[in-house]
Amino acid sequence: MTPQYQKLLDEAKQLSAEERIAIVGELLEITSSDPADDKVDDEFEYSSPLATEIQRRESELDSGKEQAIPHAEAMRLMFGSSDG
Repeated sequence: MTPQYQKLLDEAKQLSAEERIAIVGELLEITSSDPADDKVDDEFEYSSPLATEIQRRESELDSGKEQAIPHAEAMRLMFGSSDG
């Protein structure tokens, strides 16, 4: 990896777990919103059980059986409101 990557990783290790999780969510959002990054999914090898679970969840989202929630809402549900 590049020195920039290593520096960023070293800095991320200094953050709290909540901050690291928030960064992961943001990175996933910006990665999945860039069509140029679609090739990353094709290059990453998932274990068979994980691939099955991903396909199941995608199918539920695509069919409307389940609905996604915004990242901020997921963080609020996991960690509670930070304003009160």
